Amino acid sequence: MDGQNEAVVVATYLSVNEAQIFKALLESAGVPARMQNDIAAQIIPAYGDMMQVNLLVSPDDLEKAREILSAGFDQKEFDAESQSDTAGSDL
Repeated sequence: MDGQNEAVVVATYLSVNEAQIFKALLESAGVPARMQNDIAAQIIPAYGDMMQVNLLVSPDDLEKAREILSAGFDQKEFDAESQSDTAGSDL
């Protein structure tokens, strides 16, 4: 994302921590992202949705980012993959 004017909101979160997790998820999939209002949300005490944190991406990455963020998390699948990954290790 070169210019701030070129960024679009892909998601909004009520906490900086939650926004950081999803920002890292997007970036690990090759989608550059940045947060908006994250510093203010940490400094200014606010209640409810008064100080939401926006997650921004390039318009070119918007559809890919939506697809990544909408993917569900399957705990059973995660556990099975984790077990198969460690089955051959000496840990």
